[in-house]
Amino acid sequence: MRLDRRDGFVLRHSFDARPGSVALARDAAALFLGALADSSPSNDERVAGDILLAVSELVTNVVRHTAGTGTLVMAYREGQVQIVVRDTSTASVPPADRPPRLDGRGGLGWPLLRALAASLTVVPLSDGKEIHAHVTWPTEPGTR
Repeated sequence: MRLDRRDGFVLRHSFDARPGSVALARDAAALFLGALADSSPSNDERVAGDILLAVSELVTNVVRHTAGTGTLVMAYREGQVQIVVRDTSTASVPPADRPPRLDGRGGLGWPLLRALAASLTVVPLSDGKEIHAHVTWPTEPGTR
């Protein structure tokens, strides 16, 4: 994990499909959010938890649905936390909505991410894809 404060706040964290990868990515994201909160506190006590949930879901999808490594990049710019998760799967179509399953077989993640993020996009690459999620980090009273 690398947290760079020279150009705002930027986190880079690589992971693979080993047990504990999601927890380590979430821990890295929590360190990033702690540093951000120290520098630019949010007026919404739920936003950090929402961002950690989004990171967990995105990294879980890489671990669960792709073969290979992934990268988590987080940055804070212009009032938004940008979350980018890169994987090695060349399937670039956004996940289709499907009926949620409560037996652990999916259907909850993409709708959850759409609810948490101000924007959510899939960017195809020649060797995989990136999922970009932007979550507003409100610092002004009454914003979210």
